[in-house]
Amino acid sequence: MTSTVTPADTRSTQPEFNKLSIVGFVLAFFISIAGLIVGIVALAQIRQRGERGKGLAVAAIVLSVLQIIGSSIWLVVRLQS
Repeated sequence: MTSTVTPADTRSTQPEFNKLSIVGFVLAFFISIAGLIVGIVALAQIRQRGERGKGLAVAAIVLSVLQIIGSSIWLVVRLQS
């Protein structure tokens, strides 16, 4: 007698995707300080809960920091001229 494996038996459950990492990534393009804060919170939640979305959270933090630095440089240059 042979045993057949159904697709339902082989399906592995992946951890849930952290929604704050998505929100932080989107906010990083529009409101950089909010994107930075939400990205940091999302990264902490991902580490605690073992969720997915670490790449988006890191991207939100990096984009936010770069945008804040770029805006600061632009403001200093603009005010000096």
